[in-house]
Amino acid sequence: MDIFFISPVRKSNPAIAKWCKKYVAKMEKAGHQIHWPIRDTDQKDPVGIRICDTNLGKIFERPRIDVYYLPDSTGIHFDLGAVYMLKFLGYEKEVVFVKGSKEDFKAKYVSKETFRSVLQAGRISIRYDKQDMALHFMLGAAYVLIRILGHEKKVVLANRDDFRDEFAFENNEFIVKGGKSYLNVLNYLDKTTGGEK
Repeated sequence: MDIFFISPVRKSNPAIAKWCKKYVAKMEKAGHQIHWPIRDTDQKDPVGIRICDTNLGKIFERPRIDVYYLPDSTGIHFDLGAVYMLKFLGYEKEVVFVKGSKEDFKAKYVSKETFRSVLQAGRISIRYDKQDMALHFMLGAAYVLIRILGHEKKVVLANRDDFRDEFAFENNEFIVKGGKSYLNVLNYLDKTTGGEK
């Protein structure tokens, strides 16, 4: 079976990395094809758009998503926002939490009302907070609609002034000052979807 394995990247540590590596090896030995971003997606990306496009494209393609869940990982919440938006739209996705509680996660974040509002909105205004996991979940849901499925939506970074020192957009070129981050992904979406206008 083709599986996308969501696991910590920035929040990883040697113990988590060792566990994940053993898990992936076991699954591949059993004949599964695993896309594991920390290993299979080039992480050198100054903004993060290519990484997000690659990973969410693979999530779209794969029927099964395995998850090593950490409640404070923005990347895991972003990816799961995309997964559950796809499920909401009727795409077949089996989600297996190999670490962490799927029930606790779903109770806290998965809501038909959230998906409906993101799907129906022509303009999505986001007040960025890097500690807000629900925001990253919603951002992943919006991202998969816009960048993978081609929905036209305007994304607005509502508190841009709070982050003026971290990025710039000059002469129709995206200039990254702070390196790859979800803030830079959100700023990119704001600039390229016409959200600022």
